[in-house]
Amino acid sequence: MNLRYACPDKGEGIQVSFIAPKRTGTAVQRNRTKRLMREAYRLHQFELTDTMSQLENDVHFAFIARKALNNFDSVENEVVTLLGKLRTRLLSPSEHI
Repeated sequence: MNLRYACPDKGEGIQVSFIAPKRTGTAVQRNRTKRLMREAYRLHQFELTDTMSQLENDVHFAFIARKALNNFDSVENEVVTLLGKLRTRLLSPSEHI
């Protein structure tokens, strides 16, 4: 799973998208993968929203699945790892886009 982000102009807030391209599998597999990613983000979104309220910045980001994901525990671990990396990048002043 990958994470892409951008820091747009003020006033747009936090926007999240979940992408599972066709190469990840059938429609059923893609939908399940996106559901798992959404649930994992929902459970851990506070890690990013707290940071964003401190910085008073906006961010748009997308979770991109590279393969069909069926195990919630592995999806959750990846989402937490990616959110931690994003948080670290947003807090370092030289990494802003």
